[in-house]
Amino acid sequence: MNGKLSWKMAFRQLNSQRHLNLPFVLSSGLMFAMEYIILSLLMNQYVLERHANLIIIVRMGAVICTLLTAVFVFYANNFYQKQRYEEMALYSILGLEKRHIRSILHKEKIVQTLMMAVLAIGGGHLFGSMVFIGLNKLMKSTGTTLMDYPFRWQIALTAFVVIFVIMGGCYVMNSWQINRMKPIELMQQQHTGEKEPKSKWLIALIGVALISVGYYIALTNTQNVMSALTNILGAVFLVVLGTYAVYMGLSIIILKLLKKKKGYYYQPTHFFSVSGMLYRMKANAISLASIAVLCTGILTTMGLTVSLYSGMESQANSVMSTDYQLDGDSPDQLKKALDDIQKTVTTKDEQLVQNIQVGTFMEGNQLLPLDPKMTKDGEMDISKAYYIQAQNITNFNQAHAQNFKLADDEILMTATTPAMRSVKQLTINEKTYRVRSLDDSYLSSQLAIDYFYVVLPDSVSLKDLGHYYYLYDARTKEKSDAGVNEALQFNVVGDKEALLKQKQSLLDNYHVELSSRTDILKLIYELNGGLLFLGIVVGVVLAIGVGLMLYYKQISEGMQDRENFRIMAQVGLPDRLIHKTIQQQILTVFLLPLITALIHISIAFGVLRSLLRLLAVRDMTMVLMCFGLVTLGFVVIYGIFFMLTQRTYYRLVHPKTLSQRTE
Repeated sequence: MNGKLSWKMAFRQLNSQRHLNLPFVLSSGLMFAMEYIILSLLMNQYVLERHANLIIIVRMGAVICTLLTAVFVFYANNFYQKQRYEEMALYSILGLEKRHIRSILHKEKIVQTLMMAVLAIGGGHLFGSMVFIGLNKLMKSTGTTLMDYPFRWQIALTAFVVIFVIMGGCYVMNSWQINRMKPIELMQQQHTGEKEPKSKWLIALIGVALISVGYYIALTNTQNVMSALTNILGAVFLVVLGTYAVYMGLSIIILKLLKKKKGYYYQPTHFFSVSGMLYRMKANAISLASIAVLCTGILTTMGLTVSLYSGMESQANSVMSTDYQLDGDSPDQLKKALDDIQKTVTTKDEQLVQNIQVGTFMEGNQLLPLDPKMTKDGEMDISKAYYIQAQNITNFNQAHAQNFKLADDEILMTATTPAMRSVKQLTINEKTYRVRSLDDSYLSSQLAIDYFYVVLPDSVSLKDLGHYYYLYDARTKEKSDAGVNEALQFNVVGDKEALLKQKQSLLDNYHVELSSRTDILKLIYELNGGLLFLGIVVGVVLAIGVGLMLYYKQISEGMQDRENFRIMAQVGLPDRLIHKTIQQQILTVFLLPLITALIHISIAFGVLRSLLRLLAVRDMTMVLMCFGLVTLGFVVIYGIFFMLTQRTYYRLVHPKTLSQRTE
């Protein structure tokens, strides 16, 4: 076969299979465009100079995006190839050798690769410009222009190499499949039907058990952040395995039970949809479970990142209530540094903040030192590990402009969880205090762990507290006192730039560190904006993957169902009934993964809320609103996938469409 003929056959095949080829190229091109955008941010000079902390998150995004893209492209390519088994068999029967078929496939892959590259690089750069401006707005970075996002051939070449490698892998896989299959087998692949699957009670019971254990872990590990963090991966693993097992076993059992229910099964639409799904569930179970897991991943990723970004302002306010803060080892050092500052600028609202932050072990209502000897085999039960942030009442009143008074046996207290805040008595340093509640607005975002914020009477020494709740070095087995944190907070009137120029001299002369609320806000916006960007990238890639899997799954079934629906029309089934049957069958396939994902996310919400507390996001009303909006948006996008797939499937199998094609 000469090259001209193989090119002609490649183009003809791409055109005749455009209902498969076009979605494959478009969806893969969009995922590669996301890859281009991430690479462009990694190599962008503006980002490297202005947002150094963002690069770590973008690198993480590059790895995740590449892996997900490769998985989905290989999946789509494998499906695309399966639909051509009969075509490959006919080529062999007509006398084409396997090397000729590989030559046609090679040229098809070249065309597809070039189309994807144009879409990824051209579309990626155009869309990347908007992403670049939007990302800088998320991070509250001013002065950004499109001139800071130039087109670079190095980025385009890198993106093309990624596309070439993945598509090259697809070609190698296709060639290997052709080499090992015979024409008769290729023909049979297209026409082999599925036998009615047997009920898999054991797999179903295992699946229900795994999901139940995963749900139990998720529901019982919501009060302590560290406990939730250590157990969440195990719960996720169990639920994912259980989801696959339930779809493989329980779905078949339910369909068979529906088949036995005569009054339900022998209604026309139910008869066709239930019987069709029953015979296909053996092959469909894995893909439906995968779609359910991906939907859960999208809702989780987007919900967490949107909640995190929405809670940024409260994080900054809880870290520092004034414009500037000096941190040092003693009040005298801080006072001398402030005197030096006042020679340059005018300050106001000065307040000395003294507190202690140290880990404790909670037993009942007692806060005990973190000592490995207290537990078996030197292992600490981290579900009982809490931090305590303590401050004397006089310093608290000065810092917060309050006028609380405490008896010697009283403390003011708030905590990061409702269960901890409900404590009426608390034993600290072997003395029991009556608790007077504070609201949680006094909690800081500096401690990414569950903790008690306690205000003690002036009679209690913070140094004694630091000695009792000592620091323990597990490596050296040494103990040391927990030091008292000294900070001086203040606002500035006038030239703030002059103060920032003193930062290094204050560190050199007085050994104090000057930090500003502006710098903290910049860091928070940079990290959280970057995480939101990463969540959006992962969410978009997963959403494209879900849409691709749903579309190809239904198209595959449509191509198998064409003859069945033609027969239905020939025996007199009305067009309305055929349309209703198609709609119910597709709707069931679409709703099952979505409902599963919504159940998973609702059970996991308590753990996700605990993880957000780890990042100092504690406004649960705001978190619920963020998850609700993300879920609503995803359902809308999912509905669009449903309508597009339903229309394509209907055109494939509808008798009138088939007769028009035949004519």
